[in-house]
Amino acid sequence: MTPSYQSAQLQNLLKYRERMLSHKETTLNPHTARKIQSIVEDLERQIFDLALSLGHPTDLGHPTDLGHPTDLGHPTDINLSNNSIDENVAANTVVGTFSTTDPDTGDNTFTYQLVAGTGDTDNAAFTIVGDKLQINSSPDFETQSSYSIRVQTTDPSGESYSENLTININDVNEGPTDLDLSNNSIDENVAANTVVGKLLNMLVGSDFHTRVAPAAF
Repeated sequence: MTPSYQSAQLQNLLKYRERMLSHKETTLNPHTARKIQSIVEDLERQIFDLALSLGHPTDLGHPTDLGHPTDLGHPTDINLSNNSIDENVAANTVVGTFSTTDPDTGDNTFTYQLVAGTGDTDNAAFTIVGDKLQINSSPDFETQSSYSIRVQTTDPSGESYSENLTININDVNEGPTDLDLSNNSIDENVAANTVVGKLLNMLVGSDFHTRVAPAAF
């Protein structure tokens, strides 16, 4: 039972608290319910402090738990099954699959989207299809070795959580892409086995190497 107080201020706080408790037990909106719960807890702190200072009982005799089946949890983390891919993979390759950490075990369906905010530098380079993250174009390690994106997950109740994620590009040992000859002309009547020039194998980007082999008749 709620204590009876002589103080008008205490009585007003108690009435306001009871009104809030009534609202929170009937609301179907999780966001509103959480706001009401916060108000109730603040009121109870005020009532406790005031009652204590006046020498009144401080037991409010009412549970502060919401006691309502409405989903009051919200996502707390985003996970990506894989955060690195090889360079040169095809456009629209799936990088990984998203999953969400949510204290409410009843939430098992989440939506994901790229959102503006800290770390959204490379959002335009990716697309989310369902719970899959895809890279829009074939990546090149020598051009860009990592990407920064910001992703938001939303649960069935409309509660959301966003996080900055980094996607790394793996450097792949790439084969020769061109063959060159240092010299492509020679005088007539030169001796047999005269060197014409040097064969050069060209490899792209940071994998560039020059392998020299003499070319002779």
